[in-house]
Amino acid sequence: MSPSQDVEKLWHDYRATKDEGLRNRLVLQYAPLVKYVGGRLRTRMPDTVEQHDVVSDGVLGLIGAIERFEPGGGQSFQTFAVPRIRGAIVDGMRSRDLTRGAGSDPALDDTDQDGIDPDDIDPTAPGEGEA
Repeated sequence: MSPSQDVEKLWHDYRATKDEGLRNRLVLQYAPLVKYVGGRLRTRMPDTVEQHDVVSDGVLGLIGAIERFEPGGGQSFQTFAVPRIRGAIVDGMRSRDLTRGAGSDPALDDTDQDGIDPDDIDPTAPGEGEA
């Protein structure tokens, strides 16, 4: 079975059962999306933002995307997930009050999509900064 067939079967089985173990396997499959989106946002965040916070918030966004994704709408999972991952990261930074008030970072404005094209992301490829 090819890797793409494995992922399709994983999605099929997850949608049929909503099994947490299968969801976690999907999280591992798409974790590079979190690293990619987080890496792009991290370059524009204040130095006070910790990488582990970005990753944690991004994983929460990824889990939410996996739980809400409905295939068959003509949209790839990556296209669906990237804005949710990005939004979860930005929301997490805001909830920590790292981007509010004087010194607020306009780089985290929700209207800017950082030039990320979700369809160009290979979830199996190493993340930014990896060899």
